[in-house]
Amino acid sequence: LQSQNGSNSASSATLKVDFENEDQPLKILVAGSGDIRHILLTMSGSWRHTRKFHFYVLESQAPIVARQIMLLHTLTETQSEWGIDEMTHVYLEIHGNLMLREQTARYVKETAGKLFKICEDGKLVDISKLKFRERDDLESVFKYWHDPNKKFDAKLLWDFRLKRFYQRRYEYRENAIDWDFHMKLKPMEFLQWRMTGIAFDKWSAAYNSPNRTLASVDFVNM
Repeated sequence: LQSQNGSNSASSATLKVDFENEDQPLKILVAGSGDIRHILLTMSGSWRHTRKFHFYVLESQAPIVARQIMLLHTLTETQSEWGIDEMTHVYLEIHGNLMLREQTARYVKETAGKLFKICEDGKLVDISKLKFRERDDLESVFKYWHDPNKKFDAKLLWDFRLKRFYQRRYEYRENAIDWDFHMKLKPMEFLQWRMTGIAFDKWSAAYNSPNRTLASVDFVNM
């Protein structure tokens, strides 16, 4: 399954293979997806088969791999005191919001402190094929997420991206966004997301903490 940094829709490997040989695990390479959408869609149909699935993830940067591990862990979290509805929104926040609620940011910080050990246990993911440098890079990302003293001004970076995207239209970006919404038939959430980076808003909550899982390798290495 090959992607282009999230620019294409999710694809299920179960639609493209022959399941006659159910006793052998199905090995799937996911290259450059940027997130876990292909894995989720594939696994959502896995109940139809007895065959096991082995996913091999190939990404260009350690923060992207770390972010996918965080999302997988959030989906499979069994020790949280929160219910399914709350954990679903936590997942959506981490996946698609520039800013997080305070409780979600605390969840990311606490989880980041134990993710590398979880990886070494091999129950969630298997990192044994990584080189030592790659393992060190992955651990550095988790430490960056866990350290509140590491600065990550997400709002400033979002504004910088808007300036680069709209260029001379930046001062009139609200009108440009409204035009894109009405003329290109974007979903309603597009209006808020384009301006603020908040894709999933729950009960108009306060989103004041930066989503550190969106930080690039440049910030991790600072």
